[in-house]
Amino acid sequence: MQPLAAILIIATMTTAIGSVHPGHGWFAATNGPEVPILYATVAAAVALTGPGSYSGDAIFALLPLWTPAVNLAAIAIGLVGGFANLAIRRPAAQPA
Repeated sequence: MQPLAAILIIATMTTAIGSVHPGHGWFAATNGPEVPILYATVAAAVALTGPGSYSGDAIFALLPLWTPAVNLAAIAIGLVGGFANLAIRRPAAQPA
């Protein structure tokens, strides 16, 4: 379950960084990409360190499934998904 969460968060934050926040500076006070970068970095860090012994993955005995290769693949899939979403999205409609 944890790699799936990392994929979804990283893909969503990559899309947010590329579609909503460019050109606004760095910091969140000016609607910059600071917060989505932080969230994507934390999701990648949790993917690399693992879900932990008090997680749903541990309760359902899924921890042995999440090898380092699976965790790195989850990060890569999240990035590819975010960039693919940016590549296929339509521009926002301009008010008439």
